[in-house]
Amino acid sequence: MASADESPLVKALPPETDYLTYLTIVEYNLSKEQLPLLHDLLQDTTLTTNIGWDLVKLLLPLLPDSEQCLQDIAIFGNPRETILKVAELLEELGREQSLDDRSDEDGDEQEDARSSNSLSISETEAKSSLMLLQFHCLLHMLCVLHPRIQTKYPSRFLVTSIQAIIIAHKSLAHMPASIRPILMFLKSLSGSSRPHLPPRKSQPAIPTVTHSAAAPDPERDADAVNEEEAGLRRRILRSFITHVIKCYVEALGPSVVEGDLLMPWEDLLQFITEPESMSNSGESVFSVQELSVSRTGALYCVVARAATGLLNDRPNSFHLNLFPQHDKLVTQFLSLEGSSTWANQLIDAVLLLGWMAYDSTSGIIETDTRAEFSSYLQRVTATAANVPLADLRFQLHVFASTVLHSNPSTDARLDFIQDTLEYCPYENLKVSAVGWLKDETLAGFDLPVAQSQNSNGLKIVGITGDSSNAFTQPSAIRACAPWLFAKPDVSSDDEIAAHLPFWLTVLNFYYLLCSSKLLYEGLDVRGLSLDFDVNKSFVDILTKLTGTANTTSQGFESLVDFDPQIWALRDALERLQRLDSVRDGQNTGDE
Repeated sequence: MASADESPLVKALPPETDYLTYLTIVEYNLSKEQLPLLHDLLQDTTLTTNIGWDLVKLLLPLLPDSEQCLQDIAIFGNPRETILKVAELLEELGREQSLDDRSDEDGDEQEDARSSNSLSISETEAKSSLMLLQFHCLLHMLCVLHPRIQTKYPSRFLVTSIQAIIIAHKSLAHMPASIRPILMFLKSLSGSSRPHLPPRKSQPAIPTVTHSAAAPDPERDADAVNEEEAGLRRRILRSFITHVIKCYVEALGPSVVEGDLLMPWEDLLQFITEPESMSNSGESVFSVQELSVSRTGALYCVVARAATGLLNDRPNSFHLNLFPQHDKLVTQFLSLEGSSTWANQLIDAVLLLGWMAYDSTSGIIETDTRAEFSSYLQRVTATAANVPLADLRFQLHVFASTVLHSNPSTDARLDFIQDTLEYCPYENLKVSAVGWLKDETLAGFDLPVAQSQNSNGLKIVGITGDSSNAFTQPSAIRACAPWLFAKPDVSSDDEIAAHLPFWLTVLNFYYLLCSSKLLYEGLDVRGLSLDFDVNKSFVDILTKLTGTANTTSQGFESLVDFDPQIWALRDALERLQRLDSVRDGQNTGDE
């Protein structure tokens, strides 16, 4: 005890020195060994009220040893000044982590130049762990500080805190444990009576504090908080959720807190589909002017709610249709101008809502105009063409095929297929268009489409074997023929490789038309071949390009020898030649 009395922290206690001087003395003498003594001194409410808020910055680097002292400041310090200081430190934490990330990126480019002074892996992990612990403790302080404020407008302090948390969390979202203190913060302010989950062993422990032990606000107002202010707080927290969900989902996976915030799902859905519906002031039922809602985060909230309903076989809290709601979602979130910033989670979220909207149509797509239907499918298929992830690309293709085949108008379906073949700049979508045309043709003649790689077992809407079906008429194939059988005009291996999948798909489709007597006669394939000179202007040129039937390959020997698609193309051409030989023999016999 005598050694404690001799400590500068005790000897200089006010009134021996003023508070500013005492704070300076604490700063110069603070160490881990002095923390137990400082903890005892901070039980003095008057002392902690006057200097506590300025001690937070000094104590953060000393975590986890300084946890108790930070608790003391949250319990006994001036809540208003401490909240502002905590917000300032959270912003600094976010900026510091961002600078570290940029330094790492620069270091990858200049690793040799600065290898001598780079941090080791263990040091980097230790620093990240400390920053995460600091984030935990600062948010835990806010959980104690905000309920202590007794003012007429507590939402002003809440906005300040939340803006700082967003800045910090953007830099820490890649760490799974960073979401836990945010959930704790939301629950502590949303009025939830459920206890917090115990910390996992793999996560930094967060100290628990009994709020009833906290000192009253020394600057409290006598007026109670009115209902309008309570509603404003709920809107702020709703907006905060959208920002947190956006960072969390794009870094990890979805998780939603709704509980006592009574999330207005219909209003949230209206905002992400029609942002212009918000008032000029930026106010809505889930945001305030000082803290605008994250539209991407709002989308993730809606999707998480929808997925929860699907998994638990519960009806959704909102209704979504393809036109115009999902059409607007695709337009706003998946514009090609922003394709470089698409997150896979964002595409997956829009796609899930698309399937929900489709299910609400009972498999029949109806739009006001044919142009609306085509433009919607163009955006979906263009997204599929630009997505690097193969699984998402396939899922988008299946969705687009389902929507296309579900339009009751065969003329509308044919128009979109023809438009894709004529104008689409993506070769892979032209391949899909040939597959759609094949599936529609087979379905029109009531032939099985199960083996089509594009159909995926989907039902195609329309009347089979009927004159009202555009795909049972020769005019359908003829309308697409100029782009199906366009003369190959290539001059390099790269150009050949780019067109190979399309040529192969067209040849297989043409073989199907020629080999099926029903299709050959019903679609007048013989007349089609003669009118568009398919054999000479298309088949024969491909034969020469690929070196089929002992012809030269016009300088593309390396590609011919090693590309497996060239061999597949050769096989398709040889099958056509054999079929032509058989058909020519039959015609000779008939004569």
